[in-house]
Amino acid sequence: MHVRERSLRIDTAPALELPAAAGPSFVHVVTPSSSAATIATWIAQGCLLALVLCMPLVPHGATISIAKHCTFLAFATLGATALWIAVVRGAAFASPDTSVARATLAYFAAALPAAWFARNAGIATYTIGLLLAHALTFVLAATLLTRSRSIARVALAILCAGCVVGLIGMYGYARLVGTDAPESSRTSLLATPFFRHSYLAAQYVVMIVVGAIAWMLERGRMDRNTLFVTLATLPMIGFLVVIGSRAAYLAVGVAMLVHLALRGGREARARVGRGLLGVTLGVGLVVALMPGAFEFARGRVASLFDVESSTNSFARLAIWRDTLRMVADHPLFGVGPGTFDTAFTRYHAAWPAVPHAHNQLIQDLAELGLEGLIALLFVLRHAMRAIVVGTRDLRANGDANAQRTDDATELARVRPLFHAAVAALVACATYFGFETPLRWPEAGTLALVALAVVARYGSHRRPATLHPRFALGGLAALAVALVAIGPSWTAHARASTEMARCTEQLRAADAARAAGRIETADSLRENALQRMERADAEFPWKTAPLVVRAEQLLHLGRFDEALAATRVADSRSPGQLDVLTRQALALMQLGRHEEALVPLRRAIVLHHGDDAVEAMITLGRAYAALHRHEEALRVFQALIGPRVHHDARRPELLLDAVRALVALQRDLDVAAALLARHRERVRTGPGALMAIELEREVVAAADRPPCRARTPSCSASRH
Repeated sequence: MHVRERSLRIDTAPALELPAAAGPSFVHVVTPSSSAATIATWIAQGCLLALVLCMPLVPHGATISIAKHCTFLAFATLGATALWIAVVRGAAFASPDTSVARATLAYFAAALPAAWFARNAGIATYTIGLLLAHALTFVLAATLLTRSRSIARVALAILCAGCVVGLIGMYGYARLVGTDAPESSRTSLLATPFFRHSYLAAQYVVMIVVGAIAWMLERGRMDRNTLFVTLATLPMIGFLVVIGSRAAYLAVGVAMLVHLALRGGREARARVGRGLLGVTLGVGLVVALMPGAFEFARGRVASLFDVESSTNSFARLAIWRDTLRMVADHPLFGVGPGTFDTAFTRYHAAWPAVPHAHNQLIQDLAELGLEGLIALLFVLRHAMRAIVVGTRDLRANGDANAQRTDDATELARVRPLFHAAVAALVACATYFGFETPLRWPEAGTLALVALAVVARYGSHRRPATLHPRFALGGLAALAVALVAIGPSWTAHARASTEMARCTEQLRAADAARAAGRIETADSLRENALQRMERADAEFPWKTAPLVVRAEQLLHLGRFDEALAATRVADSRSPGQLDVLTRQALALMQLGRHEEALVPLRRAIVLHHGDDAVEAMITLGRAYAALHRHEEALRVFQALIGPRVHHDARRPELLLDAVRALVALQRDLDVAAALLARHRERVRTGPGALMAIELEREVVAAADRPPCRARTPSCSASRH
């Protein structure tokens, strides 16, 4: 497609005319006829670069801050608006109308009916905004990335962002090794300021790593560009190794095997195989220079085959099973986009609550229903077909056009970038079995950019020019969407701001109390409570403000208000352990011990193992307060019995069991043994004084005759 050049030139690369047989179409941005179109085009291109740079580099925030989400939606909206304005003002862009694009946009559209029927309408509406940002990012990438030069710019931005994440992650690893920090702190130290935990970082970084390796293997030569990519990739490789994500290890292996399989002849496969061997040796050398990295990675892989040391991995089976139970109750439209964690507590108890299904296919089935899953499967089907078609046609047309300098140069530049996008998509799809990469702005943005490249160069059909009528329709649809989601996002932003200030005030209150300024501490805490109340009123869909508010009200002795907060939180997300435990504590402080048994029993039934220890302790003490010492004793014996021995960390449990035995006037020799165990662990302080007092009661109880009949005097002595 040749057009007359105007005074302002957007892309100086010549248009590529391919033979009529078949092959990907290289369509560049036609020079617009007005300066307004030129400026709008530059804004759209800048927003796409900003998206791939800012999504991994905007800090996630310590509270429910939505800075990253707001940045995501702002750049995606601004970029799409500028793109469509440029089209209306005369700029010509290649239409993103491919089978992959249609399937992808249908996948995002499937969230609309799911949001309409969602039980938690506020969170569903908010999540629609995130899905809109994802869809606009794909439209931007599919429209603008039509030449090797534009793809290379975006790839460079992605590589730089990944390098920053890798370097900061390696600094965290140096702190882990240098300070001899406990292994339990690895995830938090490696998370970097940009991700909530290190495994989210792995989902993002692994796509860049495999893309960079595929790019280098496809180019097949060492020059200045290859050296730069190698140096930028090394910290990301080291970061992946020390994170210990076994899904990331698997994704790297699968992506490289697929890249090897896509090579045409035996000679090409052998060349790529030799390149992979060299890459493996280089990675091995890097890992060998990192202290403890190889041993840790080997232990992580070996633990996969050990049921006892891999409880996290096998816990996914229970999560998938319970998610399918939830799907059975909401098969058609799901529970609503973004509402998985609040709805899942009815079907699966865990502390903390499970935030997602740890499987992209099951996650979409649960949140978007059958139509969402079917739409995602169509995306995968068309993407696989585009990968095969693009790989074949790029190779065939490269051979056919070798005599044409411009064509050969463009093909040589596009081919490694295309294979880098394919490798990134394969790594992302591998993660579908274990995590939900499309849920997050960082990994999701990168996957959609790679999908746009594959969609463009994996299509036989020559794209038409984007029509201004479609641009006007896009602007109108975007305006309607922003009006629909605007109130939810505004309310969520105000609530996030209040919660952030509340957290600062609570921290200041703790510092003031530690310094002895009690009145100042109480005043700060009261202000924080008011902010929590305003935050919950702004966005009454989450439980976090209510849980924090209930905890602070318990500390201040305002038990009625704490009870009301926990009941509202339980109605929004039933079965959360922290909510039920605080509700029981408030009831006990109000003297309503019989009512406190109900939430405590719910918590223990729903949450097994160590998660429910605090609830069990509270339940035992509630029984003791009701003079139901037999039941209290059974609870405490379960906590200090064989294989459990929670009394090692909580010696006061021994005293609770002794009190129950004294009240029952039974097994006083066992009570004496428990007191002796307590003396070994606690020698000073209030606990030691209570043990001395209980020892006197044990001696006195041993001198009393045992109660053998249910007489009033016997009952009185027990009480």
